[in-house]
Order: sequence, then C-alpha cells, then structure tokens
Amino acid sequence: MIHDIDLLLWLTGSTVTDIQATGVKVLTDTIDICNARLTFASGCVANVTASRITASPMRKLRVFQPDHYVSLDLAAGTAELYRLVDASAVEPSHQTPLGVVTTQFGDRVIVHDTPAITPANAILQEQRAFFESITSRQPVAVSLAEGAEAIRIAEWVSDLVSR
Repeated sequence: MIHDIDLLLWLTGSTVTDIQATGVKVLTDTIDICNARLTFASGCVANVTASRITASPMRKLRVFQPDHYVSLDLAAGTAELYRLVDASAVEPSHQTPLGVVTTQFGDRVIVHDTPAITPANAILQEQRAFFESITSRQPVAVSLAEGAEAIRIAEWVSDLVSR
C-alpha cells in the first residue's frame, strides 16, 4: 500500500488531513486485507484497498473529486475515469475526445473513459530509476521528504488497523 499512498500524494499534490482504515487478519497473524479512506486538504477523498487473500492480487485506488471519479486497478493495470463536463462541450450519446457520454445530468453530462495503460514492471522501473540517479548523480524521482510523508501516512494507516 505504500506505493499506492505515494501515488496518491503525487496525484493530489495535497496533504492528508484524515484517515479511516480497517484491516483484518484472516489467514495469517498479520493484516491480510486492508482498506483505507484518505481525505486530503484539497477535498479529494481516496479509497485504497490491498489484499493478499483474494483470488487474484488486489491493489485498487478509487479517487473521488467534485467533478471526477477515477478507479485504478493497479494489479490488473486498468483505469476507468468518469468526468462531469458541460453538456454544450460534447455531443450527447457520442464518442468525444474525453470518452463516451453516458448520462445527461442537468446542463452537464457524465463522460466515461477507459484509457489504455501500457504494461510495465514497476519494481524494475523503480530500481532502474534509482540506479540511474546514482550513476548520473541526478535527483531521484521521489524525494526523501516525499518518501518520508508516504511512510508517515502508511504508519498512520497501520496504527489504525492494529487497534
């Protein structure tokens, strides 16, 4: 979940103001499934789920904003985006550059998009970037402060589920 938290901090560019989290020990002596709801100063709310006991690995992020809903399945490498846009900007029931118009909602419409995701080995990319930063003496992609903040949030989640 630490990588998911880091990703959320980068995506939102905002600080976490509240966390609600639950975790369950099912098969082992440690938490096997965890769900955390992070609230950001920007008003964004994100729901993160990690589980090692589902039929397939589960790493999902769901981000809720006033005019966007994003659902990312990081294990499967898929994304769904829903946007609320001005109806005058798109033709109803047609494919638009933003996606497919699904629902009229007053003077706005909901547009659904499933962008193509290029499969990648995130761990390998992380190791290559780290090696490159050492050999080229360039800054790392995630600064020490950013990494420390992700760890602080992960520990906050861990403290909540360990109660």
